[in-house]
Amino acid sequence: MLDRIGPRLLWIDSFAGLTIGIGVLLLLDQLGQWLGLPIALLRATGWANLAYGSCSTLLATRRRLSVFGSAATPLGIAHLTGEGIFVAALAIGEWRSRHVLARSPAL
Repeated sequence: MLDRIGPRLLWIDSFAGLTIGIGVLLLLDQLGQWLGLPIALLRATGWANLAYGSCSTLLATRRRLSVFGSAATPLGIAHLTGEGIFVAALAIGEWRSRHVLARSPAL
């Protein structure tokens, strides 16, 4: 199955990001009521999805993508791995503290 989807994966990714981004921005008020989330947060996620979908579209339209491991140095791979671990740790911490964060005043 991945053999068939693989070549189209970036197109699927870009379509999903752009569609969700547009949908969230068009339905801000309704989503805010349905989900109980602040409009500013929904607006930010809508724009983030549009940015992500746009980047995926740029990648999908390139003729040739370089293979990740072929050009990256060990230091580059270590950097990306460390960054991924850091972002994952932040996500876990934020999820575990979500009730405290939800009560904290806006900046």
